[in-house]
Amino acid sequence: MVRCGSGPIPHKQGIMNAVMYEGILRDVMLPYAEWEMPLKWIFQQDNDPKHTAKRLKQFFPYNDIGLLE
Repeated sequence: MVRCGSGPIPHKQGIMNAVMYEGILRDVMLPYAEWEMPLKWIFQQDNDPKHTAKRLKQFFPYNDIGLLE
């Protein structure tokens, strides 16, 4: 079965920073991906500063998440 779409989209108040973004990835995206896409997958994001923060550069390899270059 092929699934399409973005998955769950959490609503956050205020301006998001790297810590908030990492929390969404850890608490929403990872559980969803492990449940709905158990095979190998690649995550796509843009070059927003919160996406390229040092803590996120460590988060992705630590959690074995491939990034689209």
